[in-house]
Amino acid sequence: NYTSSLLGRSFKQYEKGFEKLCLADQVNRLTRETLSELSLPSDRSLNTMEPAVEAQVLQMVEEKTRQAMDLQAPLLLHAGIEKYDQLVDNQPQFHLTAKKTFRDPLVGSDELSVKVTYEWGLENLNKVKNFKDSSCKKSGWTNPSCYTEYVAKNALKINQGHRFSFSGEYVEGDGETIDTGFSDLGPLVSEDASTLVLSLGWGRKLKGGTEPIQFDLEGSYEDVSDDPQRQDRGIVRLTFTRKVGEMSIPFGIVYANHGKFLDDEDFDARLSAHIGLKFNMSGMNDDQ
Repeated sequence: NYTSSLLGRSFKQYEKGFEKLCLADQVNRLTRETLSELSLPSDRSLNTMEPAVEAQVLQMVEEKTRQAMDLQAPLLLHAGIEKYDQLVDNQPQFHLTAKKTFRDPLVGSDELSVKVTYEWGLENLNKVKNFKDSSCKKSGWTNPSCYTEYVAKNALKINQGHRFSFSGEYVEGDGETIDTGFSDLGPLVSEDASTLVLSLGWGRKLKGGTEPIQFDLEGSYEDVSDDPQRQDRGIVRLTFTRKVGEMSIPFGIVYANHGKFLDDEDFDARLSAHIGLKFNMSGMNDDQ
């Protein structure tokens, strides 16, 4: 899971930027309040004031900021801060997974699999840096004016949460020779086989009462030309996931144009449905 300043979805990566954004927003608000209390124009720049007045304003703002931090004042929702976690969750993400499986010959062949996945959301923190002008590119999402304006203009798209994914997986299985121990039955021989699976997915949130419904559509193609027991096939998966508290209920429909194995001669295509339950264990209390 490769991470950088522009790649990855761990909140830890963007925590400092979040703190700067919150602090900057608080300071801007308190500055406007202070100017109003001193009967000065709220849009007046500090560097245009008399030195004594500027010092007085800065001192009052500093004291108010300290008090707000001590009281743990709530974040200002008008600044769009409540959308920050959604933008983090839509950041581009890259995964590389390699797995080696060792099996007893009677169970199956040893396998090596490598999978690469890249995911990204349409509205993310990186978009804030490319928004408006060069000043936003330098300060990015820590600039309250850039961040707030971006969130205000793209609030609907952020809530819809359009996300895309691409993955490619290669699996290579070693051939095996098994001695059955029977004189009239020769050894069982399985050839080396490889599989290539390419997938492309798209998802978004749909309105569903108090909790949105996650909609996901994925298409994949399995190339198993090297495996004499299987056949190439295309698969389409459609999934609706409804969240209820700490539990998610996914309902999926899967269509495959062929069966997985060559001896699946009862059908040319298969349509199946699945339903499940997912629990967020971290959201439960210690005594549950």
